[in-house]
Amino acid sequence: MGRSPVPQKPAISSPSGGKLFGTLLRLSPLPAFLLSREGRIVEVNAPCCRLLGRTGAELRGCLLGVLCSDAGEWDLMERRLSKARRIRDARLRLRRSDGNQVECLGAATPDEERGEKAWLLVLTDLTPCAEKIRELETAGERLSHFVNMEKDSLWTSEFQPDGSIRVTYMSEPIASIMGYTGNEIQSMTLDQLVMPSAAKGAAESYARQLRIDGKPGVDPDRSWSIELQLRHKDGRPVWVEAKSMFTRDRQGRPVGIIGFTRDVTERRRYEEQLKALSSGLVEMQETERRHIARELHDQIGQSLTGIRMLLGMLPEDLPRSSRKTIGEIQTVIDDIMSRVKDLCLELRPSTLDDLGLLPTLLRHFQTYKTQTNVDVHFKQRGLERRFDPDTETAVFRIVQEALTNVARHAGVGDVNVRIVATRKKIALQIEDSGKGFARDSVYASSNATGLVGMQERAALAGGHLSVESVLGVGTRVTAELPAQGPAEASEAA
Repeated sequence: MGRSPVPQKPAISSPSGGKLFGTLLRLSPLPAFLLSREGRIVEVNAPCCRLLGRTGAELRGCLLGVLCSDAGEWDLMERRLSKARRIRDARLRLRRSDGNQVECLGAATPDEERGEKAWLLVLTDLTPCAEKIRELETAGERLSHFVNMEKDSLWTSEFQPDGSIRVTYMSEPIASIMGYTGNEIQSMTLDQLVMPSAAKGAAESYARQLRIDGKPGVDPDRSWSIELQLRHKDGRPVWVEAKSMFTRDRQGRPVGIIGFTRDVTERRRYEEQLKALSSGLVEMQETERRHIARELHDQIGQSLTGIRMLLGMLPEDLPRSSRKTIGEIQTVIDDIMSRVKDLCLELRPSTLDDLGLLPTLLRHFQTYKTQTNVDVHFKQRGLERRFDPDTETAVFRIVQEALTNVARHAGVGDVNVRIVATRKKIALQIEDSGKGFARDSVYASSNATGLVGMQERAALAGGHLSVESVLGVGTRVTAELPAQGPAEASEAA
């Protein structure tokens, strides 16, 4: 094939001077041009001729823009040259004589000896790696599109020498979560993004993860989740769930954090509403239990007592058979009265309201022993004082339900109950060495109502409860609830 025609060029005289640049042009192993101010090629070196498949005579006097596959690239470069004395990384796609295209990066500097009337342009041939560059650019665009399409916001951060954590990147969904753009947020630290009330908890969480990271055998690629309140641009709190992991240097040391942040404000609001609804239902249940217990005690209990007294007032001269029948009736009435009394205690022990948690538990353990023949080994510390009524009710109901499960399913003759109360919390543990059960299968069935009820009781009281069980070994129920007595509650309010 013949060489493609090059536009005719006017005859020009070669500028004088420029000895240093002339020497650089000849000795440079990289393709290079010497350009006049208007972009016309004054001189060209051999590597450049080989790159473009043209002779020096063909190239001298040509406008560089004519050789560009896209004239806009030269226009952009020309504007940059007019504003800056030196430029680098200018993208140029030039046409070879055979019609193929070469992709280059150009760096230009003025010829000082010619008073900025000429420029030395050095090219770097990117053609061999151009396809890889396009693949990387395409992958980057796809990744950016994917990241910005996700509801979760991807973010990265770095530890600073002053102990702060600076945000280095956040994807655009952060705008819908916090009202910032990705560029705005990258100049901020996590302390500026977290609500003041949540800052201490977030700092403790990351500090705890750093302590864990220093222990032998810990997976360096592990991740952790935390829910915390961030501060929206307008100042309002936003609940988010952040799943994070450390970024590391070549020695494996943590140097920052990468993670995903998901807006859970709506979910938290629904959870609060559900919690309020559940709390209301539990309160209604306890109120109804109290009402029924009083009705049983006051109405039925008194009526049965009255009937028994009337039977005792019958004449002494009744036939022996009648006296025997009356005695049998009184025995039945005594049994009914005992059952009513036990039912009242099950529904709502009056001692819980009148005397508090410890006397109620002690009385319940006695009744439990009588009814089930299961001994309760009870140890306690700090229960002598009164607590918040809801907390006392929750602790009693959890112990009551756990002991009921022991009597029904464990097949043992004793059970251990341990409760320790401090100024801030009440920790309780109910443990037996009975049959145990397969926890997952029980929770998947319809037989976990009592277990779920205990967990809901603990959660509504602001605490948590866990159940551990092993077949043939036994079951342990552990709970922790906040302890706040009336005095402390009034002070906190």
